[in-house]
Amino acid sequence: MRGDGVHFVERGPACAAGGQPTGVAGSAFPVPSAVRTAGAVPPVVLLHGQPGEVGHWDPVVESISGRYRVLACDRPGYGKSGGDAIGIWGNASVIAEELARRQATPAVVVGHSFGGGVALAMAIEHPRTVAALVLVGSIGGQGHLGIADRLLGAPLLGDALTAFGMPLLSHLLPVASGLVEKVPGEPGRRLSAALPDAGLARLLDGRPGLWRSVVAEQRAMLRELPELARRVGEVDVPTVVVVGAWDSVVPPTAQRALAARIKGAELVEIPDIGHFVQHDAPGSVAEAVDAVVQAV
Repeated sequence: MRGDGVHFVERGPACAAGGQPTGVAGSAFPVPSAVRTAGAVPPVVLLHGQPGEVGHWDPVVESISGRYRVLACDRPGYGKSGGDAIGIWGNASVIAEELARRQATPAVVVGHSFGGGVALAMAIEHPRTVAALVLVGSIGGQGHLGIADRLLGAPLLGDALTAFGMPLLSHLLPVASGLVEKVPGEPGRRLSAALPDAGLARLLDGRPGLWRSVVAEQRAMLRELPELARRVGEVDVPTVVVVGAWDSVVPPTAQRALAARIKGAELVEIPDIGHFVQHDAPGSVAEAVDAVVQAV
């Protein structure tokens, strides 16, 4: 299940203060020679969505890396991590094991979309690895799965839609962005909020076989999400649920339901923002991290 391992890149206060980074060729961020790993300030772990890679967190990392040890993860099947894509619970086990090996627990785990489901599963199944949660546009709430999710997870049909649709989408996104800019007022802003950033468009076009990881996770989500939604009440750490009010991927109603199921969870709803909060409103994610660190 683990394949060739999980790829992490790190950044922390030592680099922000001018420390000399060490090793990890090709990392999106330098690895500091010394970072704070214990005591009152927990490390912060960033888990991307489906599809994704560590670079999708760049705006957030720039906001928080001066204050925390930050570890961004290419989840199994993506980026520089080896092996095949796996399900929600499998991701949680592999990442928890790797964080323990790196002496990076308990951590504030920040998960976007599918990565939010993984963060929840870590808090449920591996509670010693999680100090707090920040869930951004996260799955896990009742009412998340829609017709599109079921079509993309269907045998044969899901493979075809994903294999041909992802490269096509990567070429259509720049065109769509140009057209959306010409739509006036709130309709234009809503359409713009629904579009992913240019980095995701490049990812869709530049990684042959990426569609297989997406399909594998989609089918795992259809199997595993009902159990995850049933068990979210077991989460017992400080939690902030960050919702883009215009999210068209994970319905805000499902995210509000998720927050309501977690004891003491804070719901932060950001107006005029869609699903890609970490790109469009990174400061709000940074503020949520600060809030749960204070709670810890």
